[in-house]
Amino acid sequence: MKRWASLGFAAILGISVIGCAGARRFAASPEEYAIYRSAKASRTLEDRLAASQKYAAQYPEGAWADEMRAFFAKAEPLYFEGAKGSATKLEQYLRALPQGPNAKQAALRLRDLRAAEKADRTELAGTAKAADESVVREAERRKAVGERIQTWLALFLDPQVFARPLGEAKVPLIVPWSLGLPWPNCARPDGTEGSPVPPTGAARRCTKLLQLDYRAVEDGAPADRQALVEIGVWLDEAGRPVEVSIGGPDLFLRLLEANTARAASATDPEAKLQGAEQAVALAQQTFTSSAGGDKSCKKNADADVLRLSCKGLTLRVLAGALDGEDDRFVVRAAP
Repeated sequence: MKRWASLGFAAILGISVIGCAGARRFAASPEEYAIYRSAKASRTLEDRLAASQKYAAQYPEGAWADEMRAFFAKAEPLYFEGAKGSATKLEQYLRALPQGPNAKQAALRLRDLRAAEKADRTELAGTAKAADESVVREAERRKAVGERIQTWLALFLDPQVFARPLGEAKVPLIVPWSLGLPWPNCARPDGTEGSPVPPTGAARRCTKLLQLDYRAVEDGAPADRQALVEIGVWLDEAGRPVEVSIGGPDLFLRLLEANTARAASATDPEAKLQGAEQAVALAQQTFTSSAGGDKSCKKNADADVLRLSCKGLTLRVLAGALDGEDDRFVVRAAP
């Protein structure tokens, strides 16, 4: 699986947060420049947002005021949108931006989530579920493997995604893609041996690597397992997606393990077949829900495990054993 040089969050949102301070540095005070540097170079998005808000408040006419205000206006709403469903993320928002535009709404949402969590804990304490908490947690982690892949696949199974620059995608896609860690890495193809071959019309490729942990029974005992999933998006010069792949090493076997809770070997032909069947079922379900399932839809299989076409989209299911690559799901706009 390839890793590429990062263009980061700014490349996706189309705003410049990292840039050369140039001569403006010498016109600013050390304190002003220190806050600006923090807004550019801090390791977390929370720290960069906090620094950019602080800069705009303290230096409204500063050398980088327009840049800081533009970054904050673009990133803060997306960050809050991605934090609304998590008490932990809402707490991070409030620590970073206690005076943020959505601070009041974040505090109210956090209060409701914490109250619900407390009610759930109270209910579990008096039931047998408390003793089985670890079993439930592991079942949820296994279930999440397929659900995460299916969620990302559904987000890209939308013809509108391929009709506009990725930075202008709908909130349900752009928030996890741009703000969810790890951030996407982007690079132009360099033509070196082993590098991905771009599809027609593609200018660069952006990738996001997911690590999905779970446990499966191996030799009678639970064993830690991990599904490595790379989401790769080929973009044209205008930033529009050309092709999307969601794949990873023996990914279909990982789906099988997550579904059955039993370890599966890459040298077991029966397990490979069952894993492919698991992938086909996931693809068909997601494609039918997202792209439709009327009579105009087509289903083919040649070198692919499965090929589905409908309403301007094509979804392919490719087993790595057939072509020496990762198992993957590939989405393209139909020609």
